[in-house]
Order: sequence, then C-alpha cells, then structure tokens
Amino acid sequence: MSTIIVRNLDEQTHERLKREAKALGLSVNTLMQEFIRTGLRSRRAQGASGRYHDLDALAGTWSVKEEREFFKHVRSLSEIDEELWR
Repeated sequence: MSTIIVRNLDEQTHERLKREAKALGLSVNTLMQEFIRTGLRSRRAQGASGRYHDLDALAGTWSVKEEREFFKHVRSLSEIDEELWR
C-alpha cells in the first residue's frame, strides 16, 4: 500500500471531511480513498474527449410514445418569460 499526504488543506474542508466521514461511519482516510476511486472512475468514463458515457446504456431506449410524452412536458421550458427579463 502507498501513502499519500495532502498538504495545505484548508481547515473548513478538513472539518467538512471529518463530518462527512463521521456521518457515514467511516474514517477520513477511507472516505478519501472512496473519493479518489470515484473520481478516477468518473474521469475514465469521460474518456479522452471529456464526454461522459455513464448514460450510454439508456440511449435509444425510449419508445416513440415515451419520447412524445417527454417533449410534451418539457415544451414549456423553452418558452421565455418576458416578465423575468424586465
């Protein structure tokens, strides 16, 4: 096993890490290991292009009916509320 030292970590971040670890019933070290593993998995999922691929399995899975239903519900999101821009 290797050891990594994190230098110059501000006190606020350190306290937050301690609280999070305690809430999860973990040591700060174990929490940091999990953060590192998760971060590396995320970067690997992005690939060299910087694009995420974690939702690829969902692509093309909607039926035509589901697609229509979705767009019906989000249509209003593209409308501009003129009152908000005054």
